[in-house]
Amino acid sequence: LENFNYPYMARSVKDFWRRWHISLAKWLRDYLFLPIAYAVSRKIKSPRFLRIKAEDWAYYTGSFVTMFICGLWHGANWTFVFWGVFYGTFLILEHAGLGKRLKHLWWPFRILYTQFLVMVAWVFFRSDSFSYALQYLKAMFGFGTGDGTAYYPALYVHGEIVVFGILGLVLSTPLISKLKASLKKEFSKRELWFQKWLVQGYRTGLNLGLFLIFIFSIMALASGTYNPFIYFRF
Repeated sequence: LENFNYPYMARSVKDFWRRWHISLAKWLRDYLFLPIAYAVSRKIKSPRFLRIKAEDWAYYTGSFVTMFICGLWHGANWTFVFWGVFYGTFLILEHAGLGKRLKHLWWPFRILYTQFLVMVAWVFFRSDSFSYALQYLKAMFGFGTGDGTAYYPALYVHGEIVVFGILGLVLSTPLISKLKASLKKEFSKRELWFQKWLVQGYRTGLNLGLFLIFIFSIMALASGTYNPFIYFRF
């Protein structure tokens, strides 16, 4: 199973969770969301409750509880719980009408909207406490209280960061997959040799690139400091 389908190109929070960690998202859907949603729908006997459709109540409850449990599953910390509740809340808002409004926006703005929420959520996911997360967010939005040169960007932005930053930006888009698809288009008989040359060149370049990334990753791990596994608190 392809586990990630360009999640940073998602155009909504719902779309993000269709693309991000697909195997986990499907497990959460099958074993948490659907049973909870069906249970709620069976409890509501009338088509509407408090002027809200029964199926909407099922979706809201299923989404919120599923993401709450998903956050708790990642770690025994309130920041993880908030991360799950944060996503559950926006899944509800998009289902309630925000999603329809987003569809009227130009697609780059929809990606920016999703990325804004995803980046904010990641801060809570990787923070040890709420106070640290809030200070981090303040710094992200230009309201930090740094003491000058200690937080000067040039001290942290070096060649390695720039190279891998650009590489990450390019590979987070479907540029390579579109290139691969373009190589499969039909060619005339006279152009078949050219197509074979292109396909072989693509495969060689891709394998070489993956090999270099593998080697550089090992070098970075070998020369880096100890970094505990993110789930070590289990």
